[in-house]
Amino acid sequence: MVTGRTDRSVGEIMLGVAVVLILLFIIATVILTAGRIIQFIRRRKATGASQESEVSAAATRTVLNRVCVTYIKVFVLILCIVELIQTLNCFVLYHTSTFEEQYVSEYLKDKGDRKYTIEELASLRDLIVSRANELGRKMPRDYKGDIICEDDLAGKAVEYMKALGDKYSGLSGFYTKPKALYTSEFFSQQYIMGYYFPFSMEANYNDVMYISNKPHTMCHELAHTKGYISEDEANLIGFLACIESDDDFFKYSGYLSVLGYIDKDLKESILVDTARGYGLDITSSDEINKELFESAGINTDEYLKDVNRIYNSYVHISDVVKHDRVFLTKEAWNKVESNAVLDTETVAAASDAFINANLKANGVSQGDAIYSEVVALLMDFYVYNIEEELQ
Repeated sequence: MVTGRTDRSVGEIMLGVAVVLILLFIIATVILTAGRIIQFIRRRKATGASQESEVSAAATRTVLNRVCVTYIKVFVLILCIVELIQTLNCFVLYHTSTFEEQYVSEYLKDKGDRKYTIEELASLRDLIVSRANELGRKMPRDYKGDIICEDDLAGKAVEYMKALGDKYSGLSGFYTKPKALYTSEFFSQQYIMGYYFPFSMEANYNDVMYISNKPHTMCHELAHTKGYISEDEANLIGFLACIESDDDFFKYSGYLSVLGYIDKDLKESILVDTARGYGLDITSSDEINKELFESAGINTDEYLKDVNRIYNSYVHISDVVKHDRVFLTKEAWNKVESNAVLDTETVAAASDAFINANLKANGVSQGDAIYSEVVALLMDFYVYNIEEELQ
């Protein structure tokens, strides 16, 4: 692939060029509009202006107008080409067969449309936490406790994705190495770990984020290049590539990548199930509030004690794992904030709005919540593959 011949992200460069082209488009449009307005005003006020002067001004305006009109036409053509590539390499893929449909659903159909119990969810969560705790202790660290790794992570990510392709044919074939984003600090302000550029078919990763995020992120973005565009499925594929590798750091990154999602789901399930035990008919923790408890005569403190007691009965997440479950270190965040042109809160809000609008426009009604849907896929995958480990 042509874009793979350079270490610099071609897609990122193209975004920069796009900004310049858009600015020129705005300038050309303003010039044409202003010229029409000025021409109209001059015609209304014209009385005895010399014919020679008028002809000279008209000639200048004509040349400038032609340049602007030509540029606008070229811009529209470029825009159409980009949209076509974006549609073929991204938008259409939201409506193709999913990874689960291709490789898991067929084997689960005899189990029916099953709903997983809290016990099953907790078993998977404890399995993931236990393995993360174990691997976390093995990682080489510096004096601050941060992980040290000088391996060629991008090269290994390609290797492990190819290995996964031996098992799942949709992931087989050629891969380009993931590339670091030159503007990683700006992407950090958007809380983005990686980016797939459909118009350059590149997998890119945030080079500023904490190193434990990089292996899974690289595999996640490489999954997009194989046509698996849904974020939850890319999360699952990245997870599988990491944990099925022979590299402890990749395995650790894989378990860390899903731990937060499944731990959150377990907490949510405990909150709801405990509330039901108190006689409340609810389906989500969002429905729980002080007024609800008071109207039902429930002691809030006792309820929370029960919730904490149940949660604490499961495997504890080690301090080492908690340390490694960060997006950026404090030092990295300080550097990002000190170099920022725009406020992080503003950039993050704009990014969230764009991502949600883009996902929903492509039929993903959950918006960016689709990232956490990986838990359901994990449950299906584990029930199909290693159900005995959850007993």
